[in-house]
Amino acid sequence: MLNSINLLRTLSCFAILIFHIREFVHAHSDTVHLAFSAAPGFHLFLAISGFILVYITQPHDTPMNFMLKRTVRIVPLYWTATTLALGMALLKPWLFQDADTSLSSIISGYLFLPHYDLGADIQPILFVGWTLGYIMLFYLLFSLTLFVPEQYQIPSAILMTLGVIAGAHLLPNGAYREFYGDPILVEFAMGCIIGLILRQSHVQD
Repeated sequence: MLNSINLLRTLSCFAILIFHIREFVHAHSDTVHLAFSAAPGFHLFLAISGFILVYITQPHDTPMNFMLKRTVRIVPLYWTATTLALGMALLKPWLFQDADTSLSSIISGYLFLPHYDLGADIQPILFVGWTLGYIMLFYLLFSLTLFVPEQYQIPSAILMTLGVIAGAHLLPNGAYREFYGDPILVEFAMGCIIGLILRQSHVQD
C-alpha cells in the first residue's frame, strides 16, 4: 500500500512541477498558453505528506533522529538547486523576472521561510521551493510530537497545526501571515488522522 501512496505523492509533485513550468512559459511567451491547474495535486500532496509521516514513524524514533533523516534527504539537494538558480538569476535575470535577489530573500529561501518575490508572490528564487516550506514545517511539528507518548502524538500534531494557523492570523499582514495562516494546512492534519486510523487497524489485526 505504501508504494501506491508514494506513487500518488510523486504524481502530485509532478502536477505541481508542471504548473510551475506553465507559469514560467506564460511569463516569457505571449503566444503559448497551457491550461493546467496544480491545485488538486497540491491538496493531495499535503494530505499524503501527513499520512506518510504517521504511517512510517517508528516507536523508537526520537525528535532529533526524525528531523536529521529528513533534513539529510532534502536540504543538500535543495540548497544546491537554490544556489544554481541564484547564479542564473544573477547572470540571466530575464529568466527570473520576479526573482528577488536581495540578501533577505536569499536567506529566507535557504531557510525555507516565506518571502515575497518582486511579483508579490510567496516564492523563493528557486520558485518550486515554496512547497518545501510547508514540508519542513510539517516535519518540525511532527518531530515535536515525538516528545509525548504515542497515543498523544497525532492529537498534538493536529493541535499544533491549528495553532500555527491561528497564531499566524495574529501577525501583521505579510508573507508569514499569508503563508502559515492558510487553512490548507488542515489537509496535512487530515492526512495524519487517516494514517493513524490505518496504522491502528493494522495493529489490531
